Amino acid sequence: MKTFQIETQIVYSQVVLFNNTIEYPFSNWSDTHVNQGFVWREGTISFGSLDESDDSLINFILRKTNDFEWDIDSKIQIALPFHVLSTIEFGSLFETVEVDLPNALYQIYFEAKEVNNRGIYNITFVQNSNPISIVNCLEDGRNPPVNLLMDGEPAI
Repeated sequence: MKTFQIETQIVYSQVVLFNNTIEYPFSNWSDTHVNQGFVWREGTISFGSLDESDDSLINFILRKTNDFEWDIDSKIQIALPFHVLSTIEFGSLFETVEVDLPNALYQIYFEAKEVNNRGIYNITFVQNSNPISIVNCLEDGRNPPVNLLMDGEPAI
């Protein structure tokens, strides 16, 4: 297992993940995106955060096997497909970390929880030729649509 982490301030209530070759990696949020907890576009994902915080920790986890299990304490649980081209970036809008990964299709598992008033965000990557899109859990009683919106507009 390979791990990286970044301590950062969450701004505009989102955690981002994107291929570093994408021209406009950040996305506009519609009401549907807010309700489902993410904006997905080819090459980029923006996940809704628990709140805006000056003291958050974002963990990147690469697993070689698909033995992933949800953290029962997480308030947000989302699984999405993501095609990595080579180098990805993850973090907040103002601070990201670059990670080199093999060009492949991945299942992304995003989890968010609060520990001692600190937002903890885990982004787990598992190579998978047939990834799924599912919202397993959202805090604040948001109701994702039955058919998740897998399209968005870049924030330009």
